Amino acid sequence: MWKRQVGAMTVGILLLISINSVLRAQSVLKDKAFRPSLKESRSPSRSLFWEHEGNHAVREGRWKLVSKFPDSWELYDMEADRTEMHDIADQNPERVRQMSADY
Repeated sequence: MWKRQVGAMTVGILLLISINSVLRAQSVLKDKAFRPSLKESRSPSRSLFWEHEGNHAVREGRWKLVSKFPDSWELYDMEADRTEMHDIADQNPERVRQMSADY
């Protein structure tokens, strides 16, 4: 009997989490028109920042600045090098300085 109750609670919790995620996504996207962004061929004008387990990155248009903890920053031109094989941080120190300061 108690196994069914725990299972029902788990399903209920997952349902509430899913509903909350949908509602949060709707509130974030409420003021943004999605369809026009599909037609645009250029990258968004905003910067994106993320971090995971000490590794961090910044994306600004075609440029992506990444650092695998504890290494230094690496810069990639995502239009010319989508596989991130050629670090061009040494050739663009000002861009690295500006993007890392933004982070």
